Amino acid sequence: MKIWLYICFSLYGSSLPLSELKEDPYGFLFVDVGITAEDLENFSSIDIQKERVYHQFGELETTLEIANFFSALGANGRELSLQAASLIHKIVSDVITASGRETAWIYIRAFTPTDQYDTPRWHLDGYYYSPEREDDLIFKFALTLLGPTTLFYLLPEELRKTAETHTRNRQYMKNFCRLENIRSPRMGEGAVFTAGRSSALHSEPPIHENRIFFTVVPCMERELQALKTRVLSVYPKDSRE
Repeated sequence: MKIWLYICFSLYGSSLPLSELKEDPYGFLFVDVGITAEDLENFSSIDIQKERVYHQFGELETTLEIANFFSALGANGRELSLQAASLIHKIVSDVITASGRETAWIYIRAFTPTDQYDTPRWHLDGYYYSPEREDDLIFKFALTLLGPTTLFYLLPEELRKTAETHTRNRQYMKNFCRLENIRSPRMGEGAVFTAGRSSALHSEPPIHENRIFFTVVPCMERELQALKTRVLSVYPKDSRE
């Protein structure tokens, strides 16, 4: 209980808890972004017939491409797709404003049921772009809108090098990560977590039902091209291509 009290914050009416994130020994915090039961109900009705991925680098003024992403998932009406896109656009705008950055990379992914993550893919995100100063905080915001939420691990600093060495070995990491040290945000609750130095250990959850999540990496305009180059070399290809 003490840990949950420590890592839960609210995004509304204040800035993101970036100073707390910087000092957190595990590199992640959970934040309330004001998602309502009605919002979640709308997402529960989204039809997903195929897995799809969406990338957006800057140019965040319109919701049309995001709405098209939802329309392409399955039998989703235009009104539902626009509602989903509008909610994501609002949260992205709030995250960018609260972060003090100028723009962002948005990533949305829709899953159908799979056994691919029954053994978790525990990993540590590297830098999305090069920090200008050693103490610069580079972070990602993630929110699950349908299905199970992301897994995070309370990784002690003394075991970090062991985890870094073995993240490609899923079975090793499954045994390494003790169940009592795994945390997940509540449904509709966002996660803010660090990348690069002292990054948060995390994984996709087991996905036995449809799942939709999105992430936001805020940055300055001058950092956007390096971020895009890095992302497109690592992440799944945009489904529109």
